[in-house]
Amino acid sequence: MPNLYSKYPKIDYKFADGTTRTLTDINVKYGLSELVKSSTDAFYPFVYREQDRPDILADKYYNSDNYYWLVLLSNGVFDVQHDFPIKTDDLNRVLVNKYKADALVAGYTENLDDVLGYCFETIHHYEDKGGFVIDFDSFLTLGQTRSVTIFDYEFKLNESKRAIKFIEASRASTVQAELDDKLRKLRADQA
Repeated sequence: MPNLYSKYPKIDYKFADGTTRTLTDINVKYGLSELVKSSTDAFYPFVYREQDRPDILADKYYNSDNYYWLVLLSNGVFDVQHDFPIKTDDLNRVLVNKYKADALVAGYTENLDDVLGYCFETIHHYEDKGGFVIDFDSFLTLGQTRSVTIFDYEFKLNESKRAIKFIEASRASTVQAELDDKLRKLRADQA
């Protein structure tokens, strides 16, 4: 598939300046069929590593980087930059951008190490022994509780995105044909 969006329907979009252009309708959503989703052998688990990208994984697993969209679809990903884990160095930059204002209010400087220090020292929330979020009073009165820093929270959130899955390679052409058929029908309905 040369370009996933080349087969999507087109719409006429009117801009604020009054000009109109024909654009790809990116609002079209495609989901896996219930048959594929409910099949126990339809997916192959994988751990997303720092060097991975959907197109590289598609090339390795499906022998074509054109199936990058199948990697996204298999995992319900719509935003590649936020729905997959980011590299550790990038995580530090994200934390600095996200928490710099809070760090400044708390008396830290905007320098990278200070903002990261704020993230390492500041409590994000409290948890009970089961990992459930609790309030401060419960934290003080219950046994076996823990405080979770901003850094620990953000790191764990990022790491939770590493467990991904692929639709089995033998099903890729079936899913491709199903998508092509659905898009063909959408384009025909527009005509």
